[in-house]
Amino acid sequence: MATLKVTVNKLNLRSSPVKDFANKENVVGVLHKDAVFESVGVIENELGKWHVGKDGHCVSDKWVGAAISQLGLPEIDFNQFVAAYNFDWFKTNGAGTTIGLIDTGITVSTSYYNNPTEEILSNSNRDLHHGNFIAGILCGKKIVQGIAKDIILYSIKYKSDSEDISIQLTNFIQALTRMLNVDGPLIVNISQGFNAQTIRDKFQNQGQQIIDLIKQISAQKRKLIICAAGDNSAINDVLFPANENECVSVGCIDEFSTDLLIKVKLDILTPMVVCTSFDNAFNKVKDSGSSFSTAMISALAACFLAKYRSIAKQNFLEELKRFSIQKSSFNYGAIKLFQYQIIQ
Repeated sequence: MATLKVTVNKLNLRSSPVKDFANKENVVGVLHKDAVFESVGVIENELGKWHVGKDGHCVSDKWVGAAISQLGLPEIDFNQFVAAYNFDWFKTNGAGTTIGLIDTGITVSTSYYNNPTEEILSNSNRDLHHGNFIAGILCGKKIVQGIAKDIILYSIKYKSDSEDISIQLTNFIQALTRMLNVDGPLIVNISQGFNAQTIRDKFQNQGQQIIDLIKQISAQKRKLIICAAGDNSAINDVLFPANENECVSVGCIDEFSTDLLIKVKLDILTPMVVCTSFDNAFNKVKDSGSSFSTAMISALAACFLAKYRSIAKQNFLEELKRFSIQKSSFNYGAIKLFQYQIIQ
């Protein structure tokens, strides 16, 4: 078996070799540049060599590079971004814990995650790769190595880009109810939120249900909720449920917002950096924002929980304070070191 890298912008994945590259009848997918292809064999025809995968699909040898990752080393390793921090619990890899990912869903694959499961509450558009990107940071393996690679990943797809807020709130309440009933150590990762004023004005009943569920989840000694709180000035827009005291809230600023006066409750501030993780086809893509800082914190929390078998918001934040820095020292651009300031 060889792991090959795509060297062109788009490469057709075919059900069988063809005699004319212009023939698109048997194209079953597209691999983008830097995607990898696991070859289990080679066949030849008039157009040269074709690499065949486990499922029988193939790609032309003309547009893939030399074998890579022969030792199983990932191309992107999020462990290296926190390796400088001397946490004695870091090497647990989150074993024995669950991360509940309430987001846009994942692509379930045991090739890329150790223990993935998914529940779908929203059957709308599945093209959003936000959830799969976060999952790579949390517990990816192979191309992208996540921080807590030994967790049980429990993904709940609660939203898409085509549903109104009332449907999203109904699904969100169902997702939190599932989290409440998870048996065992659990970190809940929430990357999106709702405007708190809108909830108070128009959705009081649903808002109160969410608050009650958060309090019940947080009252369990082996559970903690981590929430994204927005980017730059949007931090002050007050995202719900990140503004709830039980949740660990994570905000993000870029280099143009270093003088931002934060007027709301915020626990952790991070620099906005560019991360690389998975799209829904496990190609590498780049993105930035507080969602991905939230994922880093959730992964660290899972490792902490794996060591101590219980977790409380204040104790966890006190532990993180050991390596907290002032925002004046933040670095931006491509991520090189995960930086944060505990500001509560």
